[in-house]
Amino acid sequence: MKDRQIYVFWRWPYEMPASAVWFVSATCAALFGYYGNFGFRFLLLASIPMYLLSLIRFVQGASLLNFKARLQSIPDLNMSLDKLIKLHQAYPGKTYIGHGFEWGQEQTQLYYDLRSRDDSVNHPGEVYMFFRRLFGMSSKFQPDDKMHLHGIGFKEERPQYINVTERQQHAVYSGSTGTGKGRKATIDIVGALVRNEPCIIADPKSDDVTLDVIYATMKKFNREKYLYYFSPSHPSSSVRLDLLNSYGSLAQVATRIVNIMPPQKDETFKQFAWRAIFAIVQALTLMGEKLTLVKVRECVQQDMSYLVKRAGAYYFSKFEETQEIAKSVANQPVSSKAADLVVTTYYAQLESKYPSKEMESLFGIYGQDQRPPVSG
Repeated sequence: MKDRQIYVFWRWPYEMPASAVWFVSATCAALFGYYGNFGFRFLLLASIPMYLLSLIRFVQGASLLNFKARLQSIPDLNMSLDKLIKLHQAYPGKTYIGHGFEWGQEQTQLYYDLRSRDDSVNHPGEVYMFFRRLFGMSSKFQPDDKMHLHGIGFKEERPQYINVTERQQHAVYSGSTGTGKGRKATIDIVGALVRNEPCIIADPKSDDVTLDVIYATMKKFNREKYLYYFSPSHPSSSVRLDLLNSYGSLAQVATRIVNIMPPQKDETFKQFAWRAIFAIVQALTLMGEKLTLVKVRECVQQDMSYLVKRAGAYYFSKFEETQEIAKSVANQPVSSKAADLVVTTYYAQLESKYPSKEMESLFGIYGQDQRPPVSG
């Protein structure tokens, strides 16, 4: 379409009935010429340009109907993973962003005309759309979606690329369900994997198609071992996150655990819970054990004498003067008697020479202060 020339696509395709009239006339002329004595050669020769005019009119009408149909629904774009990878590899330094066309003044004029017209004059008719979907020329899955931005392009959409350095650092894909947001994100992810870029993907909806494409792409490049997948709903195939592996101080660990507990109206209970968990993680660390939620929960569910006995036996075994008591404590069953022995022994024999804030914090939660009375 030339500059300042308007494409009147909203009109009725009068070329189609004209094509039919020319076709019927040409057929009648050919039949008369073949079966009648009205100038055999003349009528047959006359039918040739008539057929040609019919074909020209049909092509013109079909072109208009095809343009209207593409405003309603475009063919489904089916693409294999191998083809998608080749598109990303086609131009080094560029990334494939999808199929499309260059938007110019012509498309702007068409879009303005389209939006200013009633939808009924832009529709080619349900019968025509039915046959297009039947032959795979329009989408069979979403025939009612408006695809006018794609249809305005006239020509078949081609792969579009941009320089990798010009990619948006932040992008948002918006649209209703089924409009292709997930597939667009998948295209970008495959491109990043082809360029061997690290990817961190958060997918709360758990799109299985995207995950399968990611795994298949990495497998084609022999990098599937670098795929780490986390999903609480798929524990058998998911990696596990250790929430207590990295921390600056044990107080941070206690705070993390308390924050995932059900909310409490009484702030006093929350403070006591924090002190109890802090004492537990201190004791576990003192014994050289790795902190896990399972171990912390085990200590919380047990009577506090359980942890006092274990920590006491471990701590006493480090010093020569209390090694025998450590064996005695270790051999005793879990009870307040064993825990009281630990507290008494610590304050009587170790507090002055080998003090331990961890043990004293644990004793404070245990609630038994067995300090020997101070003589004065």
